[in-house]
Amino acid sequence: MFKEYLRLHEWIKRPYPDATNDVLDPILRDEVGLKKEDSSSHIIGQLVVKIFNVGLQCLKQSPDERTDMKDVVVNLKKINAELIADHAT
Repeated sequence: MFKEYLRLHEWIKRPYPDATNDVLDPILRDEVGLKKEDSSSHIIGQLVVKIFNVGLQCLKQSPDERTDMKDVVVNLKKINAELIADHAT
């Protein structure tokens, strides 16, 4: 699986964003309910893609291209707020 790719970001980007379930830990995937076929699972799947995107921004080759950690925190807090809002409905 990982052998074909020399860098973590290459391995993650390969299926991204269509096959995030392939790179997501199966226990975590089951815990958050991504196997379900309901709207809540779809929303959580979209949030997982957003989290992966934040992570991929942190894996850029050049440090100048990487997202600043303050912005990472802001982005993750926004995603968390979306998750809380989804669970409130």
